Amino acid sequence: MSESQLALTRILFSYAGRCCPRLFARWGIYLWGKTTRPVWRDWEQVILAAAKSKMLSGQNSCISTYCWGSGPKRILLLPGWNSRASHFRNFVEPLTSKGYEVVGMDPPGHGLSSGNRSNIRQYLQAIEAVHQHYGHFHAVIGHSFGGFCIPFALNSSRLATRAVLLATPVSLQWLFTRFCNIIQATPVVRRHMELETRQLLGDDCWANFDIPLQARNLSGTPALILHDVNDTGVPAEHARKINASWPRSRLLLTHNLGHQRILRHPSSVKAAIEFIAQD
Repeated sequence: MSESQLALTRILFSYAGRCCPRLFARWGIYLWGKTTRPVWRDWEQVILAAAKSKMLSGQNSCISTYCWGSGPKRILLLPGWNSRASHFRNFVEPLTSKGYEVVGMDPPGHGLSSGNRSNIRQYLQAIEAVHQHYGHFHAVIGHSFGGFCIPFALNSSRLATRAVLLATPVSLQWLFTRFCNIIQATPVVRRHMELETRQLLGDDCWANFDIPLQARNLSGTPALILHDVNDTGVPAEHARKINASWPRSRLLLTHNLGHQRILRHPSSVKAAIEFIAQD
């Protein structure tokens, strides 16, 4: 939302929310799950035109997928919130030139996939649809919310042999709290939003969607945790917590790349591909 829309939203949640906490809680959950699509750039059209596109049927949505290159080993790319597969463009050519087949997907409510909303369960259902269609992946690379989904997808099925997480938040609880802070929801509205979240994602959603708890079961999956020390979107402390809980993970901290540039900077791409290529 724009700055003016955010300012108005904060006023409403701060004051009117006290009078109708349940109504504003439902609105808050609606806003939390609503997605927006950034303006398409010319370079995105170029990278997508080079892919073999396929639309898959998910449980409640149509999932747009893209495939570049060919080879015996596949790599899956998972975009972050309000992002899309084309934003991984700097990964595609280096990976295909090394003989990998690269598969990208637009999550529900993102890119060319259907809908205008999403949540962790819908994203995981979309990943499973991609897994069922394309089979096992040698590695999965996820940025931000896409990276957040990786441990849960790995624990629910043998999605991939290796994992790369870029600028990844550590828990659903943190994402929820951050959003409540952004809209300045009052304590009573937050309590009702928590109830709405449990109804949507399950009573145990805070425990289930917590990477340190999930990562303990991933001792057989090597992971590279890439994060920038100057990330203002997701603090680097999240990467340290994930690294400490994931038995076979390695932490690589970058400098001055922030939350977005880490996805396209040559040093990040190089580190990820070198990790993927390890035996």
